[in-house]
Amino acid sequence: MVSDMRAQITLCVLGAALLCGTPVQAVDWTRSNKTALNLEFEVGRKLREHYRTWVKPGVGLWGDNVTNSYNWYLEAGVRYMF
Repeated sequence: MVSDMRAQITLCVLGAALLCGTPVQAVDWTRSNKTALNLEFEVGRKLREHYRTWVKPGVGLWGDNVTNSYNWYLEAGVRYMF
């Protein structure tokens, strides 16, 4: 069993851009209570009224061999907002 704890900090810049930072701590209760800490950032931009684009890189600070931890991470995409 693994527990994740997240705290997201969001900053809107000029109404069209978005900047988020999220530290994610994971605790693996079944393997000697090992812990991991990942840091994720997200940068996004409003393209039109309903479309947003974003890039979300992440890096693992510690916690090799813990479920839900990683060395690096990259996500990018386009969202349609209703």
